[in-house]
Amino acid sequence: MNFSQEELRKLIETIVKVLEIEEKNKIKKKSMVVVFPRAWDKKYYSLLAKIKKQDNVVLKAVVSDDMDSEHIALLRGEDVFDDILYLSEYEKHASVVDMVLFAVFPRNNCIRLCLGLAEDYIDFIVKRQWEAGKDVAIFSEGLDELSGLEPEHYRKKIEKYYREIKDYGILSFE
Repeated sequence: MNFSQEELRKLIETIVKVLEIEEKNKIKKKSMVVVFPRAWDKKYYSLLAKIKKQDNVVLKAVVSDDMDSEHIALLRGEDVFDDILYLSEYEKHASVVDMVLFAVFPRNNCIRLCLGLAEDYIDFIVKRQWEAGKDVAIFSEGLDELSGLEPEHYRKKIEKYYREIKDYGILSFE
């Protein structure tokens, strides 16, 4: 079988293209679960805008069991998530993922983690991720804010807990 130079060049180009496509397909996408632990929070809108920019990530949403169907439809309509699960489903079928991102992270959970306690689903999700050596992140706007009217000692204590969870390696998702 004889090939002209032009035919040989086209054959080589085709082989290179096929190899490039196969190599791209070999790149493992990271898995991320985004936890929406409250029924709905206005902070979720800005998080959704930032999540849309994620590339090469398989995204699943885990929503509070009491999130209303209107907001679940909104999440589906954003076409960001590969799957949306209720928390009760996720707890039964959860596997460790590369990263869990909390849209909001309640103050009580922050305090319990600092004290080494695991009492609810948020605590257990964090514990499971840490035990597997995987990442946990909190949306940068997702920590409960202080009003500024609290007693100074209380405010300092809560701020200390917020710093402490960052020392534990919880990432901030900007």
